[in-house]
Amino acid sequence: MPQRPIVRIVLLLAVAGMASGIAGAVFTGGETAARDPAATRTAPGEAPPAAEPTVSEPPVPQPVTAPVEPPAPQPEAAPVEPPAVEQTPVAPPPPEAAAELIEQLRPLVAAPDPNVPDYDRDHFAGWLDADGDCVNTRHEILQSEAVGFSMNAEGCAVDSGEWFDPYTDRTFTDPRDLDVDHVVALADAWVSGAWAWADELLDRFSNDLGNLNAIAAGENRSKSARGPADYSPTAPAARCEYLVQYATVKIRWELSITPRDFEVVAAGLAGCDVGRIPDAPAESSEPPPTTTAAAPEPDCHPAYEPCLPNLPGDVLNCGDLRSDQKPVTVLVPGDDPYRLDRDRDGRGCTS
Repeated sequence: MPQRPIVRIVLLLAVAGMASGIAGAVFTGGETAARDPAATRTAPGEAPPAAEPTVSEPPVPQPVTAPVEPPAPQPEAAPVEPPAVEQTPVAPPPPEAAAELIEQLRPLVAAPDPNVPDYDRDHFAGWLDADGDCVNTRHEILQSEAVGFSMNAEGCAVDSGEWFDPYTDRTFTDPRDLDVDHVVALADAWVSGAWAWADELLDRFSNDLGNLNAIAAGENRSKSARGPADYSPTAPAARCEYLVQYATVKIRWELSITPRDFEVVAAGLAGCDVGRIPDAPAESSEPPPTTTAAAPEPDCHPAYEPCLPNLPGDVLNCGDLRSDQKPVTVLVPGDDPYRLDRDRDGRGCTS
């Protein structure tokens, strides 16, 4: 039966074709279900297919950032003021008259001379009666500065009265409570140049009405020989009057003034209303002549030139001589009774 193998072959091919069709349908249906959710619906009563677990990647940890604080509000800065420039107070210029007084005083500034002979009150005269009316200088000052006064029975001395002392701002009625003060003290005048004056000038200076004031006795003793650098009137209101009078006396008598006293006078006068420089006082108080040389002594020692007093022994030394008597020439070498020529070269008191 030769046709059976052929039939078998045809049947096998048909079966193989059917199997291939079924497999293709199954594959196509599964793919459609994955795309369309409706295709995955289950029939009623049929258990839903188990969901495949989804494997997710663990989140990548992010770095933790600290919370940023907002900036704290800053206080509004106050406007910076520029530093104040310290102004040095400038003293007002002194009034014209005060400036003139200061300039006249300036050339007289000099340091104290250590070689000045020692001061002695006896170098100067006491109160004189220059005009011969029996009223001496003290009582003339008491008369001129009194509000009112009465004289004693003889008419030569002030007995009572009333006086205002600007240095103490007090009023007095008893003249015995008052001293007549030398504004430029005699000791001050001596070391400032009076040591070289002749006796006549010394006496005139000690009785110079322009250098005298009636003030409280205690004030005068407190003042003593001090100048403006170390003394000022107790009453501040009298300061200017004192400074003007002090400067005027120094100028008229051409007496030197120490740098300290000058500085104080100049500074003080800058604040004073001087008005005008006081006039020179009465004729008895005229300033000294330009030269202070003493007149020749009537009795000169024969051993010396210039003229030295002819005194016994060796009582005279270089400190007793005026500037116009120095240096001394010893006329006969070795004949030096006063022992002025210490190195025996014929000249003494050269320093």
